[in-house]
Parts: sequence; structure tokens; C-alpha cells
Amino acid sequence: MVSTVGASVSSTAIASRYTAATHGPLHGKNDADGDRVSLSAPAVIASSSDSVDSLGLPSIKLFNASDVAEYQQTLTAALKAIGVDADTPIKLATNGEGEVVVRGSHPDKKAIEELFESDMNLRNGYVQTQNHFLFKKLASLNAQWAKKIEQGLSEEAAGLWLLNAAKLATGVSSNGLTFHGAGFDSPFGDNRMQVYDSYS
Repeated sequence: MVSTVGASVSSTAIASRYTAATHGPLHGKNDADGDRVSLSAPAVIASSSDSVDSLGLPSIKLFNASDVAEYQQTLTAALKAIGVDADTPIKLATNGEGEVVVRGSHPDKKAIEELFESDMNLRNGYVQTQNHFLFKKLASLNAQWAKKIEQGLSEEAAGLWLLNAAKLATGVSSNGLTFHGAGFDSPFGDNRMQVYDSYS
């Protein structure tokens, strides 16, 4: 079983902290490709009444765009080393055991899963890359939430919008990422996310 951070953290709280840590207040620049951020448990779990010391959680390091690009190069080289053609789309996800698995059919499914199983850095890099896409989306949703309030939407309605949007984004992210042609496709690059712009 792969060791992972075991906290139950509000996705909207993480996005808010991600935005503030990389770009200042929510009303600032809306570009989530800033410098790498290291958030301690107290910063992330801002609304939790639990003692962080009792949780014993490690800090959470977030990938930025440069980290993702570097990881994609590393993964491409690792796949090439075992004879896997990266031009064939690979649908990756994590299972309940924290393992990186190949979803659906792929001619090299077993070899790819064994590669991730044998290399902790590849596993962790995949999880951090998946989180990068999710946190960017959540940060964008937080910016939209702030804008809706500025435009006169009640805090209650805006909060409900943000809650629903964050749940949908998290659901989309849980389906994993597709890797091909030496890069990952964003899980939010299609019409599945358009609901966020029209929901009120």
C-alpha cells in the first residue's frame, strides 16, 4: 500500500489557501502557475478545530507548471525505458490502495502498473500532477466565487455555487489523467466544466 497524506481537507479551503499563497488575496491575479508552494497542515486546515499536532501531518507540497513539465519528461523517459509507446493514450488513476493503475485496456497495462509500483517518485509525481490540475481549477472557482459576490450575488448563493462546483471538480479529478504524446491532458479541458460558468 502506498503511503498518502491521511487528512480529510476541504477542497475549497485548499483552493483558497492555494490562491492566497501563490497570488495574494482572491481579488488578485488569477493565474495559478506561480512558484511552488509548501503549505503546512495549519495553513491548509484553517477551519479545522482538531489539533494539528495530534494529527501528525506532513506539509503538503504543490506542483506548479514547471514541476508538471519536468515530471512529464521523467515519466516519458521511464516509459520509453521499458518499451512503452507514449503516443498511445494511457488513462491513469489511483485506486483505494493508493496505487497508480491503468484504466481501461492498454497493450502495456501490466508493465506500466509495475513501473509505478516499483518507483515511489513516479507514484508521488503522478498524484502531485493530478492535484496540480485540481487545485488550479479550485483556485479559479474561488476567484469566480469572489467575483459573483462583487457583482451582487448573495454570499449564501455564491457559497452554494462554490460548494457544488468544487464537488463536481473533485469528481472529475477523481477519474484520473490521460497521458500521451509526452504530456497530460487537463481533466477540465472539455465541456464537462462549462456548468461552472452558468450556475447561479
